[in-house]
Amino acid sequence: MSKVLTWHRFTSHHSYARYMSLFKSETRAKEAFEASYEAIWDVIAVLQEKASYNSEALCGPELWEKYPSPGQHRAIGVAVSAMVEMGFLPLVCVSPSKVTNKRYGVIPEIAD
Repeated sequence: MSKVLTWHRFTSHHSYARYMSLFKSETRAKEAFEASYEAIWDVIAVLQEKASYNSEALCGPELWEKYPSPGQHRAIGVAVSAMVEMGFLPLVCVSPSKVTNKRYGVIPEIAD
């Protein structure tokens, strides 16, 4: 799915308002969402099946440094959570629902 379509669909998600409240600029919010989506797709192939990853590990240090504030980090976490929930990424949340700092694992391939 394209990053543009992913963003468009995210704008209808229940966590969109929370995400937007953590950015001061709509342009920067969209840019961060799309950059997060692309960064995760760039590393999907090298993720270990039995490991778990937080948003920072999935997005990488360059993206984390580009959006340095704690609020922006929370926003990216909100976006990653929504992307997983909406099926935009082949990941599954492995954290209990009450935990706020979510961790994600690779969806194992179905064996023949």
